[in-house]
Amino acid sequence: MKKIIKDLNIEVLDIPFPKDSNKQILSYLTGHTSWNFATDLGQDHLIMNNITKPNGNDYGFYRRTFGDVPQNQHDAFLNTMAQTIKFMIDEKSDFNIGPIQRIYWNMYVNSSTMVHHRDKEIKDNCISIVYNLHNNDGGTNFYDYKTITSKESQALVFKSEILHKGVAPKKIPFRFCLNMVCKNND
Repeated sequence: MKKIIKDLNIEVLDIPFPKDSNKQILSYLTGHTSWNFATDLGQDHLIMNNITKPNGNDYGFYRRTFGDVPQNQHDAFLNTMAQTIKFMIDEKSDFNIGPIQRIYWNMYVNSSTMVHHRDKEIKDNCISIVYNLHNNDGGTNFYDYKTITSKESQALVFKSEILHKGVAPKKIPFRFCLNMVCKNND
């Protein structure tokens, strides 16, 4: 199924990526990876100030496996899975998606509270992809729109300058998703 959210240029695509492959990725992410607190560069103090107070929160967690910064934790298995998912999205999307610029694997817990952000600025001319690894009551919220709930094997494709944020689950302990930023070939 393909759904386009008018005026925001957001595609919602159901991808035929096998559920067993999603489970394999989830097993790998929960048993073979280390996670970093999500912050922008130079904001590590926000984490320490926030998680040590009553009712504090985090901004989610990430693992960067591909990109142009030295903090990458290259992972051949995860990058191969991400590239395969991207190829499947390429076949369904109306966007002219170019090469992957960065790969993030995101984990949100009940205490995660994110803020709206842009993956890239308009001058960078990039496309963002959020791919959901499992069903949960978390999702992706777009500024001036609504939250699109996580559905397994569903991808959200949009211009990287659109303000959005991850939404943590409340009914289950975790939400896992893949976030890719790609060049826009248009």
